[in-house]
Amino acid sequence: MKTAMADARQDCPFCNLATQIRAQKGKVTFSTVENKDGVVLVFAAASKNKEDVVAAQAIANQAYALMNAPAHCTYTSAQMADKSCEDCKHGMEVIQHASISVENTKQGAKAMVKPAKAEEMAKLEAFIANLEKEVKTES
Repeated sequence: MKTAMADARQDCPFCNLATQIRAQKGKVTFSTVENKDGVVLVFAAASKNKEDVVAAQAIANQAYALMNAPAHCTYTSAQMADKSCEDCKHGMEVIQHASISVENTKQGAKAMVKPAKAEEMAKLEAFIANLEKEVKTES
């Protein structure tokens, strides 16, 4: 199964994040939960092994830093957009202004992404769905 992200340029930061999450298979599971306010990205340890929990928290913090980066710097945003594939560019339009938080849990971590405007929810959902598909795509 190929997704649009699977065909992306290798330097796309969000596609690379999906590849890094996929590389943690067996240690970390990734899922998403949509709610009325946004989307929660769940990074859970595959076992109760402390190393798996730490791996889940590390990848969640990496995802948080990547998603939060465009909001803080116009230059960073432009660089990321230049490297991003088309699907990820559309997602950046939403996350650039979104409220993003991360919280460690006993099983790993969760990140909440809330769009700045309710009408951006569909774009956010599409971006996260593409990310989730890419994470689950075997390479």
